[in-house]
Amino acid sequence: MNKILLAVDDSVAGDKAVHHVAGMIQSQKELAVHIFHAIGPVPPALRESRGAEDPREEKVIEQELRQKQDSWREKAKTAAEAIIKKARLALERAGANPEHISCSIPLLIHGEDLPNEMVKAARETGSDRIVLGRNCFPWIKEIFADHLDEEIEKSANGISVSVID
Repeated sequence: MNKILLAVDDSVAGDKAVHHVAGMIQSQKELAVHIFHAIGPVPPALRESRGAEDPREEKVIEQELRQKQDSWREKAKTAAEAIIKKARLALERAGANPEHISCSIPLLIHGEDLPNEMVKAARETGSDRIVLGRNCFPWIKEIFADHLDEEIEKSANGISVSVID
């Protein structure tokens, strides 16, 4: 059975990738899909505190920062779960066996980790192809200048990469 890693986000490009894989499922019922959605790094405003000279005040400030980071992560995870649910439903409507659909939501420490995390997930799930939309993960744009697919292909030895326009 062929297995695809489908990278999704909440963009039009992500939707196009989902529809592309749904079309593949309609013509090839025995296709397993691993839905991948990465949560980007914590925003810069939440990475470091302003600090304080008083150690007790510093501790309170750091604790507040951790709470804000945790809240941000929880909201990002909730949003990611909704994106994955939407993709899963589209694949099931196309005829995918629900037992052949898996998913992962890695939390990235650095945006530069996205290509490696995607390839790692593909290898761990036995996927022979990665499918993503041309402009998926727009928060990564400033790092790879629209060439995320090239970064993935560099480390994807033996795994084909399909970029959907």
